[in-house]
Amino acid sequence: ILSSVVSGSISDVSGTISWNTDISSTSYVVYSINSDLSSSIRVGSDELTTSHSVVLNNLVPLSVYYYKVESADAITGGNLGEETNDENYYNFTTLSDMSGPTISNISVPIISSSSAAIVWRT
Repeated sequence: ILSSVVSGSISDVSGTISWNTDISSTSYVVYSINSDLSSSIRVGSDELTTSHSVVLNNLVPLSVYYYKVESADAITGGNLGEETNDENYYNFTTLSDMSGPTISNISVPIISSSSAAIVWRT
């Protein structure tokens, strides 16, 4: 039985999906920017546990991601269970870009007694 599916630690480029199972099982998340999970990506681990946590990386800022979780146990020959939120799929939105621009090539080409010109490249 899969339960307590939640998303957390959401940033601009990552998020963590967590859930529990009643039997030690694998941990996989299938996610997509499409609400029907088309063009999805599957990430996770074959390590058996009852407390699951999968980090999704390289996400796009200010984007809605839809997901479901999958776990397969070793006891019953690898029966795969999935939690889809009644086929509505779970979702979360990444935050806005948290990084500032990269500033380089800083120079001060003009300096006078009362002003200066500062030039840089972003």
